[in-house]
Amino acid sequence: MIAIIIPLMILNFFGAIVGFVWLAILGKWSIIGLALALGIGGPVVISLLLLPGMAASYPGLMLWKKIGIFSKIAALPLMAGGFLWTWAVMGGWAFFSFYLITKGVFRSGITAPYLLAAYFAATGPWMYLAQKDTQSGNNYSLSAVFFLQIATIVFGVGLWLRADGWHGIAAGLILLAGILFQLLEVWDESRRRPFYDY
Repeated sequence: MIAIIIPLMILNFFGAIVGFVWLAILGKWSIIGLALALGIGGPVVISLLLLPGMAASYPGLMLWKKIGIFSKIAALPLMAGGFLWTWAVMGGWAFFSFYLITKGVFRSGITAPYLLAAYFAATGPWMYLAQKDTQSGNNYSLSAVFFLQIATIVFGVGLWLRADGWHGIAAGLILLAGILFQLLEVWDESRRRPFYDY
């Protein structure tokens, strides 16, 4: 685990700085501005994109708290829909960020600074939102962001190597593993305390 976390911390801390300085040397100020807009303004946009999922999850949670098997059965699709919507927004935001920042770049020789800027734009807003969630007592966001970071690294490396689509499949499988891991987290937590305590 340390073999993954330490390089990830270095990438999170220095990746954007190196990418932006490199892009500045190349004179790509519009790409720097776009990456900063996505990375810094992203939490606001993402919060709005997450609203439909929250709109489904909240009634599901209220139904879950009611006594009776039918309310629990009715709650599950709503809660699952909200949960999957969050993951869909995460994956979509990452893909959208990479698309905007790297489109047309691969015809030229230098790709690494664009990929570093795209990684910042794809994961930076989620890291910020996860920190806010953790401060409010929700620790599930940290594992989701970890899997998102690994998926975006795999996706970026695949783009850098000009892989024939395997990087998208691999990134999707990593996000799927994140979904399963988070479901196990929730299940483990629910065994220790009932849902009505949430």
